[in-house]
Amino acid sequence: MTKANVLLLINIVLFQCAWFSLVLGYTTLGMCITLGLFIHTALTSTQASKELLFCLLVVMFGVLADSILLQFDVYAFTASFDVNLGKDIIPLWLVALWLAFSLTLNRSLKWLVNMPWLLVIMMAVFGPLSYFAGSQLNPNQIRINQELLAVCVIQWAVIGFIIWGLYTCLLKEHDTASLSGEKHV
Repeated sequence: MTKANVLLLINIVLFQCAWFSLVLGYTTLGMCITLGLFIHTALTSTQASKELLFCLLVVMFGVLADSILLQFDVYAFTASFDVNLGKDIIPLWLVALWLAFSLTLNRSLKWLVNMPWLLVIMMAVFGPLSYFAGSQLNPNQIRINQELLAVCVIQWAVIGFIIWGLYTCLLKEHDTASLSGEKHV
């Protein structure tokens, strides 16, 4: 197994561990795993500052989008499971989950980010599916108004476009230059 494959596998495994930990209510463990994923990304990135800025922007858009849906009662979160940042914003465990997800976009999901239409379709399908799965695994942690699930599909499609745009602006140039042998200073 090559070093690149090992790094990819670490990214996948850490994300999945973070997802399950956070969704099942093991917030401290999930945040520690997310921190490990963050450190792993920072230490192995060839362009750490750009990649981490990209992740921060993805998290900001994700938190904003989910907080808006929270206001429209698409989602409901149980306060007893986590530190809440306020009634108008999603709980801290979901912010950590957004961070963990963002850290996969230039790693294990890089192949998807390079195909914008497939990215949007996959995000529109698997984003809401992930939230639905989380609500089924731990209905005490998150509840989804299933009558409004279509709104989640639209939300995730829009986030897919945003992610592709951010990736194109911040990271794609480096990928193209790397393939052609150019070096960035």
